[in-house]
Formats: sequence, structure tokens, C-alpha cells
Amino acid sequence: MMATVYDIGDFRVEVKPDTLGLTFQGDTECPHRNLVYSETGRTVECEQCEKQIDPWWAFMRMVRNFKTIKDRLDSAREALEKDMATALTHTAALRVEKAWRRRKYVPTCPHCYKGILPMDGFGGSQASVGQGEKRMRLQLVTAPHEP
Repeated sequence: MMATVYDIGDFRVEVKPDTLGLTFQGDTECPHRNLVYSETGRTVECEQCEKQIDPWWAFMRMVRNFKTIKDRLDSAREALEKDMATALTHTAALRVEKAWRRRKYVPTCPHCYKGILPMDGFGGSQASVGQGEKRMRLQLVTAPHEP
């Protein structure tokens, strides 16, 4: 038998499956979404229908709700990271375009500081990181040194 595990931060709940058919399904009339926990009487009541709720059922509902919320947050975070990566690329393209629209200045290569003009085909050719690194090192080694 497989157990369902819920991880909530440092808190872990492992739920073994019900083999006796005793699982409480809840009330069909009220969804019991507003629960009041009484520490003095150790009871749980629904604020809407004012019925006393089984504490185990209330606890499991809260644990399952945390998992649902965590899954939603994870998917929202992934979507945000994807949007941020797209925005970063878009921002870089806008900066290059803005630099090319200037009349007196052009963007420069960060390595050799030579001007990059639109007719140079910026972004039209690509090289792997390894090739670029080898080429740069070769240029540094073979370049004449100034006294």
C-alpha cells in the first residue's frame, strides 16, 4: 500500500490509504470552508452551518489545501521565470535598437570595443562559447604587445 505524502515546509504528513472504507467525505450541503478551531474544547466547527466537524477530516482538508496552493504557486513561479527570461531578451533587443537609432553613437563589442553597425548582421551568425573563447585567447596571444 502506497501512502500519500504532503510536504509543507519542514512539516511532513504521510497519509496511509483507508482500507476499511471509513473515510469521511464531508457534508454535501455545506462545503465547510470556514472552520473555527477551539483550543479549549479541542473541537472544530463550521462557521457557516455551525455543525461540529471531525477534527481529522478538518486537518486532512487543510493539508490537501496546502498542497493545492503549493502546486499553484510553483506553476505561477515557473511562468514568471519564463516571462522574466523573455523580458530580459526583449529588453536587450530594445537597448540595441535604441543604440542604433542614435545618430552619433553605435553599440560596441564588449570584447574589442569596435562599433557594431546594423549592416554587420548583428545576431545573424553564432559561435559556440568554446570557439569564441579559443578565438579570443588566440588573439590575445598573437597580438603584438605594445612597449
